[in-house]
Amino acid sequence: MSRTRARRIAAILLTMSATVSAAMSVSGAAQADPAPAPSAVCGSSGPISAAELADGVVGCSLVGRVVYSGEAAVVVPPAGYGVGADGVGGVGSSAAGSLQVTNLDGVVTAVVSEEAPAGATRVARAAGACSAAQFKLASGRHPWAKKLVWRYHRASEPKRYAQGKALAHIRAGMTNMRKAQNDCGRTSNLSARAAYAGKSTSGPGIKVKGSRITCGALNKRNVVGWGALPNGLLGWTCYWWNGNNKMIAADMRLSKSTSLVTSLPAGCTQRYDLQSLATHEWGHAWGLGHVSNPNLTMHHFLPACSNAFRTLGWGDIKGMRALY
Repeated sequence: MSRTRARRIAAILLTMSATVSAAMSVSGAAQADPAPAPSAVCGSSGPISAAELADGVVGCSLVGRVVYSGEAAVVVPPAGYGVGADGVGGVGSSAAGSLQVTNLDGVVTAVVSEEAPAGATRVARAAGACSAAQFKLASGRHPWAKKLVWRYHRASEPKRYAQGKALAHIRAGMTNMRKAQNDCGRTSNLSARAAYAGKSTSGPGIKVKGSRITCGALNKRNVVGWGALPNGLLGWTCYWWNGNNKMIAADMRLSKSTSLVTSLPAGCTQRYDLQSLATHEWGHAWGLGHVSNPNLTMHHFLPACSNAFRTLGWGDIKGMRALY
């Protein structure tokens, strides 16, 4: 074989090898970076299970869709916002897991917290409240950047309360949490600011159907009102934050159950202190989540026949300090 022919054959083989390598490289790249498959929720129109959004969904707008987990449900907020829902019950009630949904950077994601064992609460607070350091922030750190200005839906208030009595305890609950009132000798110069702006003609953006509680579309009215709540729940709070991790809105519904009282009766059984409940729910509005320690105000359950949760435990105080 001549040298010229050998060179030609070698050149042909080299060209073929390069072509095959290039084709394999393109094929490998295609396999490594496949186009994301559309999620099944994008083609549906009904409520979405939070489990379907656990890893995030991209490629379609879910704004306005309802996302649920057990009793809790929220409406997907506009792009750049998040929404959360938390509630508290009494002895023997169910514990609705906290639900948060974010619509950030083109991805809609749902996070569900674990539920506490049903009825896991003590009748009265133990002395350990001043040493229990546990606290949890609701879906990350979301403090209010501005003053929390709120209104009261008086029209939904149960008739059994003397005029102004229930509102006075709700306002006291706000002060208890905002100023970290406590019996532990702890001082806190918190930056949390709030103002009561009077009556609201509309109720909180919270709806109940059957055993499901739904936080409605984002609104900035910040209304406290009353209504039915399922499965022994006493209070429910919905809260919203923006892409800058600042809380911007909160609505609260209190149960119309006759078990909620402003003064604990003699020989008390299965009665719950309204001010303690309000203190707990304002904790959610300020950005606190639930804790498992039954000595703390932000515990999953409210103790019966006790007003001890009007004041904060050490963990509750630490949580507010972390935010404000």
